[in-house]
Amino acid sequence: MSDIADNTLDRSVSKEPVPFTLFARAGAEFLGSFMVFTAIFVVTAILPAASTSVVALLLIISLMAAMAYGAVSALFGRISGGQINPAVTFAAALASRIGWLDALVYIIAQLLGGLASAAAVAFTLPESSADKSAINLLLSYMTNIYDQGSKSSLAIPTAYANFRMTFGMGWSILLECMSLVLIIGVYMANSDERGLGKRWYPLGMGLAYGFGTMLTFGFDHASLNPAKATGIAIMAKLRGLTDPNPLPQLWVFWLVPLLAAALVAFVVIVYSSVHANDAAIYAEISQEPFDQEDEDSSFEGDQDQDGRKDQAATTAKADKNADSDSVETKPTFDSIVVEAGKPQADDQAEGRSDASDESSGPVSSASDSAGDPSSDGLAF
Repeated sequence: MSDIADNTLDRSVSKEPVPFTLFARAGAEFLGSFMVFTAIFVVTAILPAASTSVVALLLIISLMAAMAYGAVSALFGRISGGQINPAVTFAAALASRIGWLDALVYIIAQLLGGLASAAAVAFTLPESSADKSAINLLLSYMTNIYDQGSKSSLAIPTAYANFRMTFGMGWSILLECMSLVLIIGVYMANSDERGLGKRWYPLGMGLAYGFGTMLTFGFDHASLNPAKATGIAIMAKLRGLTDPNPLPQLWVFWLVPLLAAALVAFVVIVYSSVHANDAAIYAEISQEPFDQEDEDSSFEGDQDQDGRKDQAATTAKADKNADSDSVETKPTFDSIVVEAGKPQADDQAEGRSDASDESSGPVSSASDSAGDPSSDGLAF
């Protein structure tokens, strides 16, 4: 357990570098923002006036937003993360997925992409020679507003106007905050420690933006993105749109996304702090059975080795005793010579004994005959 903090520190400092330069990543954010916002501006400017069904309008625009964000996320997800949203970038910086310098450059690129996209659409809209106010209606469809003007450009408030019901700022804040928490949460769940998208990142982001667009478009034209709201608000004002006027309400579409980003980043930071050592703990736990097995096997191996040593010592002792016995009983050359000469010596000794007996025989006979008075000599 003492190495857990060291392992966690090693992972934090061994963060892999992003494979692209900051300039390339900023370019990806600019191009991605331009592509997504242009697609959404075109659809939201043309379809509301041509559609008589609120449900069909919401489905088509939501599908377009989901496809646009999903495709761009797949295209630039492994370059810059395909964040395409200052709120997402702010959350990534708070959670240390990207650096603050990178975040600042990303947000500037996203704002420039939003301005370029809004200018491209706003200044190329078709004009009516009979009704000069037609272009203002198209511009109002693209802007992010809530509960102001004639409400003719807002699908849900217009549908409920006969009931004298209004949907004010509080309603827009609630729906935008819910949608942005989901969008930023999906980004956090599907991006790595460098802020780059993982395998399911494009699908997740597309579904999140599609859900948010369907939920909020009828009330404020689905801002969900401060860069998008800022670009079209400025260009619509330059194009002459005064009723409704999106600029006084623009602060709502900045404050709510940044608060949602801070909320999600706070949850991610707390979760990461609580579970910072999980990987090291799991690694240590997973190694413990192997260590126990190694210890048991080493213990068994020591026992086997000790047994083999004892057996070898016993065998060596037995061999030594056998060798000593064989040394005691094994005849040597000298013993062989002695043993071989022993019978001859015995024979010689026996021969000498016989000879002495033979030589002493006459003497004893002579002495016997000399001492015996009855012998023939004495008789003679």
